Amino acid sequence: MSHWGQRLGYGVIVPSDPATNSYRGLVVDLAARYRLPTIYSLRSAVVDGGLMSYGVDIIALFRQAAIYADRLVKGEKPAELPVPLPTKFELVANLKTAKAQAFDIPPPPLPTPDDGIQPHDLPATHPGPETHSRRPL
Repeated sequence: MSHWGQRLGYGVIVPSDPATNSYRGLVVDLAARYRLPTIYSLRSAVVDGGLMSYGVDIIALFRQAAIYADRLVKGEKPAELPVPLPTKFELVANLKTAKAQAFDIPPPPLPTPDDGIQPHDLPATHPGPETHSRRPL
């Protein structure tokens, strides 16, 4: 890591496996010492002082596992359950680490809406709460 830290343009991608998880503190410390931009696959590395992480939302995976366990307890056959892929990913940055290592983290972009409404979709006047009704789909 000291060799990489002496050269501009180097960074480190730290995958999640037993070795990197066991030595996560050392990896975080070395990356900070040599000012290496480092991205991890687990949020916990950022909580421990790492610069950034991008990966699946572990909490969402546990929630999905609980739903599966419930379906199994209710009698569904494991072979008949679909195997879902993760759908929620998160990008996490440790702003304190970024500042200490003089890395600029740009502000997040505006959130993207899940749905858009065009001006011609809106009623001419907004009805008051007493006259508000839903349109059928």
